[in-house]
Amino acid sequence: MKQTMIALAVVLLCCSASFAAITPCATGQTLAFYVATYNSAANACQLDDKVFWGFADSLAAGGSASAAGVGITVIPDPTHLNPGFNFQLAGFTVSSTVSPSSLDLKLGFDVAVLNGGAAMEDVSLGIAGAQNSGTGTVSIGENVCVGGFFANIGAGTNCATGNSPPNEITLNVQNPGPPPVSFDMKLTTLTNEAGVFKDVSIASGSSGSASLSSFTQNFSEVPEPGSILLLGTLVLFTSSTLRRKLAR
Repeated sequence: MKQTMIALAVVLLCCSASFAAITPCATGQTLAFYVATYNSAANACQLDDKVFWGFADSLAAGGSASAAGVGITVIPDPTHLNPGFNFQLAGFTVSSTVSPSSLDLKLGFDVAVLNGGAAMEDVSLGIAGAQNSGTGTVSIGENVCVGGFFANIGAGTNCATGNSPPNEITLNVQNPGPPPVSFDMKLTTLTNEAGVFKDVSIASGSSGSASLSSFTQNFSEVPEPGSILLLGTLVLFTSSTLRRKLAR
């Protein structure tokens, strides 16, 4: 028992030391901050036992809509076994009052499980505050590259593991609100890495309006026996010397 407690103490010490090199995903920052800051695997940020990077986005406006009036704030969700993000939108509204108008947000990023963490089994999309009237529409399309990443994450194309199920899975949702709703994309194979791309658009049509206030992206996982200990022993940055000592 004493040896077990000593080993656990060493493991926790290792964990606290190694995590100094991993940046927690910032809360309340703009999507532009995420794109500029977490732009590669070397600059990834962490939520629970997962890391995120490669954020890329584009926002296009059509008709009388203005992209300059749109604000996107990222709120990390560190929920154990189901971490992710809440993307809060401001000014994401269009109307045909002046002319048919539209806003189209394309967003992509990569996610991977830290060593010792639990593999992902499900990717879920949540939508809140979706409203439309007349010919207005709210639509969200999502592509997930399972077991690899998109070569072009900003467009969600060329999945490294293949461009058809089960390697790439898709979801398309239209006019889902206004009550909050959630859609689960069950992975047929557990995976330790994935690329996520989403196309979020609203359009007024010839005589309508549409708006969206937020959407979420979470990654549920299946914990293995003893996962609580494993989550305390993430060894992404553990030295080979310390691993040998722990194995004795």
